[in-house]
Amino acid sequence: MWGFTILVCAALAVIVVNVYSISTDAQVARSRELAEASCLAIASEYNQSTAGAAGAAPASRDLMKALLELTLREASGVEGGFWHHRDGFVAYAYPTHEGSEVKRDPPETEREPIALLARQSLERSALAVDIRPGTRETLVRVACPVQAVQPGLAVWTMTRVPLAAGKAYDRVRLGLGLLLAFVAGMGAWLLWSLSRWSGQLRSIEGRLAEQPAEPPQLLVVTGDAELDRIVHGVNSYIDRLQAEKARSLALAGSLAHSERLASLGRMAAGIAHEIRNPLATMRLKAENALAADTSDQASALRLVLTQVERLERVVRSLLLASKPLALDVTDVNVECWLGEHLGPLNKRLDAAQITLKVECNTSTWRFDPVHLGRALENLLDNAVTYTKPGGTIHVTAATKADTLLVRVADDGPGVAADVRARLFEPFATGRADGTGLGLMIVREIAKAHGGDARLIDSSTGAVFEIEIPWRTS
Repeated sequence: MWGFTILVCAALAVIVVNVYSISTDAQVARSRELAEASCLAIASEYNQSTAGAAGAAPASRDLMKALLELTLREASGVEGGFWHHRDGFVAYAYPTHEGSEVKRDPPETEREPIALLARQSLERSALAVDIRPGTRETLVRVACPVQAVQPGLAVWTMTRVPLAAGKAYDRVRLGLGLLLAFVAGMGAWLLWSLSRWSGQLRSIEGRLAEQPAEPPQLLVVTGDAELDRIVHGVNSYIDRLQAEKARSLALAGSLAHSERLASLGRMAAGIAHEIRNPLATMRLKAENALAADTSDQASALRLVLTQVERLERVVRSLLLASKPLALDVTDVNVECWLGEHLGPLNKRLDAAQITLKVECNTSTWRFDPVHLGRALENLLDNAVTYTKPGGTIHVTAATKADTLLVRVADDGPGVAADVRARLFEPFATGRADGTGLGLMIVREIAKAHGGDARLIDSSTGAVFEIEIPWRTS
C-alpha cells in the first residue's frame, strides 16, 4: 500500500509539472526568455558586423533587416526591429508571421510603448523588459542598447502569449493539484489506519504468544470493530477450552476411578484364590497336628506360620494397591535419593553374594520421593530374588530430553514368556511365593507422575525401566 500510494502521488506530481509547463506563467516565462535571447543576439550580430566602421549615420538598413530576418527566423512568434533616438524605427522584420501578407512595419498601437522601452534601455545601458497582460493575450516587449560606434541605437523584440489556452491549463493544473493533495491525504490516512490496525494485530499476536500454558487469559478488546471480532472469537475459544478442560479432568477422574474399580475386581478374584490355598493348607496341617504327636504339631504350626506370613504379604500389598496416590512432588537430589533406598539392601546383597552397580547421570528432578522410592524397592526386590549368587544388579538414573529414566537390570533368568503379556496386572507372577502386586504398584506410581513403567527387551536377565517426565507444577 505504501508503494502503491507513493507511485500514484508521483504520477500525479509528474502530470501537474507537465501541465504547469504549458500554463500561462510558464508560457510567459518562456516567451520572455526567447524575446530577450533574440534581442541580445541581434545586438551582438550588429556589433560584430559594424566593428571598425565610422560615421554618425546608422549602418545600412538592408544589413539591419538581414540580421533581423536571420535571427528571428529561429524564434517563432517573435517580431523585432531597430530604433534610433533621432530617426525612430529604422528597420523591422517578422519572418514567422502566419498571416497571408508580409508584415513590414511595427503595429501602430505598439510604436509608442516600444520607443519608450528603447529609450529606457539606452538610458540604463541595459536590457529593458515590459510585460503587459491583457484580456486575450499578454504582450512581452524587450529592448537592448547596441554598443557600437553609432550612439542612440537600440534593438527591440516583441511576442504575444495567448491567454485562453493558458487559463484552461491553469484550471486543469489547479484541479490536478487538488486531486494530488486529496490522494496524498487519503493515502496518508489509509496507511495510518492500516499501520494502526497492523500494530493492534501484532499486539494481539504478542499477547497470544505470551499466554501462559495454564490457565489461558482472556484478551482485552482493542476498540476496533474488525479486530474485536478476532478478540471475541479467541476469548470464546478460551472459554470453551477451559470448560472442555474441566470436563476432561472430570472424565479422567471418573475413568481412573473406573479402572481402579476394575483392577480391584480382578484383585478380588485373585485374592480369593490366593487366600483359599493357604487356608486349606493350614486347616489340613492343623487337623493332622491335632491327631498326631507333639513333634508333628510343632512342624505343622511352623508351616501354618509360613502360610500366615504369606497371607500377610498379600493383604499388605493389597492395602498399598488400594490406597489412592496423593503425590507430594518436590525437587529431589537423585543421587542422594538412590543412596537412601539402596543402602538397606547391602546386608541382603552380601548374604546373597550379589554385586550392586549404581550409575547416576543427573543431579535434580521433580517427583514424589516416597512413592517413587517404593516403586524402586519393588523392582529391587524382584531383581535380588531372581539374581543368582555371584550375579550383578545394575541401577541407573539418567535424563533423556525432559524425562528421567530409572532402570533396574539383573542377570537372572528373565521373565517367562507366558507372564510377559500380563506382567503389570494384579497377581501376575512367576514366583511361588509372590503376590503379583509389586509391578502393578510400580506402574501405577509411574502413571501418577505422568510417566510409565515397562519391561525392556534384553538378551540376559530382566530390565525394568520407569520414566518420569519433568513436572512444572
